[in-house]
Amino acid sequence: MSDALDSNLANCLNETHRVGVDHSIKSIETQLQSWAAIYMNFSDIESHHWIQEIQGVNKSDISNLLEKSKYFVIEALQETFDFINAEISHGVLIPRVKNYLDSRIIDTRVKFLDFVDFVETFRFCKEEINCLNNILTDPTIDVNWISNWLLENSTIMYKKQLQNFLETEFPRRV
Repeated sequence: MSDALDSNLANCLNETHRVGVDHSIKSIETQLQSWAAIYMNFSDIESHHWIQEIQGVNKSDISNLLEKSKYFVIEALQETFDFINAEISHGVLIPRVKNYLDSRIIDTRVKFLDFVDFVETFRFCKEEINCLNNILTDPTIDVNWISNWLLENSTIMYKKQLQNFLETEFPRRV
């Protein structure tokens, strides 16, 4: 899931070059909104996922750091949306504005990758595909929407593994 989230942010960054040519700023904004929804599901599950204790560090300290890392990503994303709303009202990206938008997306991506590194360090199960089962078994989650988004935004190598996992674990729900 983290690979798909990272890949999608990279794709948003690449598409800023196409705004005004064959894409609008709304398409990037929509991609970022979908990314935010997936990220919130991912980060909520990871935040509540069992965190292993490290010698000399208690779980509440790790949980507090995890929450801070999670909100750094949310703040960076909010700053990106604020910038889009304030500076790009007509869908035109002059070079200065495009460069700043790119820097906001890069900042969000870096903070997201920091969050993922933090999660992977302290997560009890080390295989992310196994952790995906926790997300998709939550009855409040729209499995079809999340599964489709993940399949559309995953790297080719991860896409095959994800497809096999979904067909095996959730044959009726996807």
